[in-house]
Amino acid sequence: MKTSKTLPGSTTEFIWCRGIVRFEEHGVDALVSVDGSYRFLAELSADPDRPEVQPERAYQALLSALPPGRTLRFLQVIWVDPGQRLNFYRNFTARSVVTAETEELYRTMDEFLRSYPLPYSRRTYLEFAARGLAEELTWWLGIPGMMEMYGVRVQFLDAAKLVGLLRQVTNPGLSGHAQDVPR
Repeated sequence: MKTSKTLPGSTTEFIWCRGIVRFEEHGVDALVSVDGSYRFLAELSADPDRPEVQPERAYQALLSALPPGRTLRFLQVIWVDPGQRLNFYRNFTARSVVTAETEELYRTMDEFLRSYPLPYSRRTYLEFAARGLAEELTWWLGIPGMMEMYGVRVQFLDAAKLVGLLRQVTNPGLSGHAQDVPR
């Protein structure tokens, strides 16, 4: 039996890849790992306000259906989330009519939006390493249906999102992101 030399929490295999390949017939993209395996990635999300959301049962079903000897990894990535602030700032500047009475309020709000740190969010990703593609790819493509029964949504990452995730994992200082967001 082959033992893995990858340490838990290691991102080396994830970061060092030979490129991205598109499986046109299935509409999914994957990283080509340095060892020749394919790394399929998907983002998991759920609405916590919905009563049918049962992430524990979804993860249990996922792990019990995992083909023997295969690698499945959950990644939790802290991600800068400028979208809501940027939308609020655009609406604020578009609708604000500065008068003598509101000038101080406008200036203070503008300064706050530009100087306060951007909010972060935690995103959950699923990584599946596949070698022999036929049945493994079929299993991977069935995950959204399996997880949907428990209120968990699965979105496969396309090439652009794979590159964005790689950038996020390799750039924890978050430089180069959201240049147009007021700080």
